[in-house]
Amino acid sequence: MTNSLPPPNKICDEVMTISRTPTVAPRAPEGLSARPARTPLDEEPLTRGAVLPGFQVFADEETLIRRATGEDGAAMFDLVRDTGSLDVNSPYAYLMMGHWFADSSVVAERDGDIVGFIVGFVPPRQPDTVFVWQVGVAPSEKGRGLGKKMIDALLDLPGPQGRRPRYLEATVTPSNTASEMLFRGTAKRHEASIRISELFPGDWFPVSQGGGDAHEPERLFRIGPLASAS
Repeated sequence: MTNSLPPPNKICDEVMTISRTPTVAPRAPEGLSARPARTPLDEEPLTRGAVLPGFQVFADEETLIRRATGEDGAAMFDLVRDTGSLDVNSPYAYLMMGHWFADSSVVAERDGDIVGFIVGFVPPRQPDTVFVWQVGVAPSEKGRGLGKKMIDALLDLPGPQGRRPRYLEATVTPSNTASEMLFRGTAKRHEASIRISELFPGDWFPVSQGGGDAHEPERLFRIGPLASAS
């Protein structure tokens, strides 16, 4: 089955400074504010658009999907907290993922606001695999297919060795039907097989402080090999 989305542009790893003339400071794209310069004093200040080149524009011509940065950590934390349905990790965890795991994490942006994200990592013993740790989608984006667009953008990212992932992994609890549908759909779009096994049994998790129900087991979804990997 062919992907119905327009072919994504390759995400550029180079930092580019764009200006019309050497004497005119670069402008931030409309709706985005310029970020503070983090370059030596003799270099031209960088705008947010220049620091984060390689935006991918999808069918609605409004949603931009790009690599995450540490600067996005606070917005990712706020988005998770506002959904009321995702595990809220520490703010530091999102800062860390955006800063050190940008090769395997993306954010979706509209009008300068983060409306979705995926954070993940490459398992040390599985360099051909990207593990999706958390997917967050703002309530306003439900039903618009943003999750699958972000996954496809993530799979198009070349990893630390310059290669796209050959396998995608994620853990899903039995009751999380939305995530299960998301990953089953990913396997179907990429014409890949999917293997499901129990990774973390429920009794491995600590008992909640409130004395609530035990944690559900986390099942490992392994998708691949992916035809788009190179």
